[in-house]
Amino acid sequence: MSKEKNAKKGETRHPVLKNPIFVTVALTLSLVILFTGVTGIILAVRNARALVSYGGVRIEKSAAAYLATTYKRSFISKYNATDSESFWSGRYSGETSWGELLESETEAYIREVAVGAYLFDRYSTLTRDEKKSIKELASSALVDFGCADRRDFDAKAEKYGFDYGGFVDALTLIYKTEQAQRRIYGDGGSVLSAGGFQSEVERYYGGYVYAKLLFIRTEFEYDIDENGDYRVNENGELATRPLSDAELSERTADIAEIRDAIAALENGTDGQITEQFFDDMLKKYELDDYTLEGYYFSPVDSVTGIPFADATRAFAEGVGAELLEFIYTREVGEFAEIPVSGGVCFVYRGEPAVGAYSSMTYEYFFSDFYSDAANYLYAASLLELSEAVSVKDRYYGEIDITALPYNWEFIIKSGF
Repeated sequence: MSKEKNAKKGETRHPVLKNPIFVTVALTLSLVILFTGVTGIILAVRNARALVSYGGVRIEKSAAAYLATTYKRSFISKYNATDSESFWSGRYSGETSWGELLESETEAYIREVAVGAYLFDRYSTLTRDEKKSIKELASSALVDFGCADRRDFDAKAEKYGFDYGGFVDALTLIYKTEQAQRRIYGDGGSVLSAGGFQSEVERYYGGYVYAKLLFIRTEFEYDIDENGDYRVNENGELATRPLSDAELSERTADIAEIRDAIAALENGTDGQITEQFFDDMLKKYELDDYTLEGYYFSPVDSVTGIPFADATRAFAEGVGAELLEFIYTREVGEFAEIPVSGGVCFVYRGEPAVGAYSSMTYEYFFSDFYSDAANYLYAASLLELSEAVSVKDRYYGEIDITALPYNWEFIIKSGF
């Protein structure tokens, strides 16, 4: 019997679809296309609802409201502000009101959260345990906040503009932002110390300045024993001794010579001061090796960012501010005299050595270098990338942060 006769009357059959394998493949492809289409629709809806977005990170209204009202709490504490209409309409500075400052800082914070979450996703991913921890924290928060269930939570949080879903989303965003730095640069900047992100490390090191400091005391001198160590008095302080007439006379002459040499350099006349001349004077008056090698400073470094007077025994109180002002504002090769009590301080702004942060010679100044570098680089990334974050003003404007109360009820006190 022919194939045509086997077909039922009126039945149209495609020869390929007679094979069950091809039928299965076709159905699978149909499901894939259908699923992809649904996923695209879901993503499109999410994108449309997102107030803030960057990369693959989307922050919808509820999560944004949680971040905003929680930041408002920090803002009020930071500026000792009052959450009232009269306060927010008052002048902060110039033409800027306190309300405008709050709005600006709040948006900047939400932008940084979006960037932080993006950086986390770029370099890492949430583990199963991390997802579980966030979920458990959110669930336990219901009990901690005195909520019977999610609907009770939603009812209590409604005045702040967020619900339980937004709260959980915000927790995830905050966690990613807090963890991103460690995922990128390692604990304490361990990835950096192992040689990672070398160009970024050099960029951070480029913010350091180098200087040599010469302090010639004219009122007293520290007492040194036969081994070259400083003596200590009964109060545990460094012991001092008066200067002899010969010592005072010699120091007065040296101070005058240095001043004349600095003036010659500034005026372009003969007898200009040089780094070698400065080094010779250092060897004459300074005993410590690190003093002879010079100092490194950075305004963001945890060691050298503090006033020099608080970090070094050789300088009287108050020298730090003027010294740092010279170091951070003058050019390499300049010399200056810094007014101090108890003597005279001369400063030379030198050229930082290549890779000084990895040298044992300058270990004191770079003890926290990689940790500080990680902090700096991450903060710089947040600031730089925040400018590219998309904020839908039309919808973001619905969050009236001056009118919304600050969130004091739904604060996570424990860590992740």
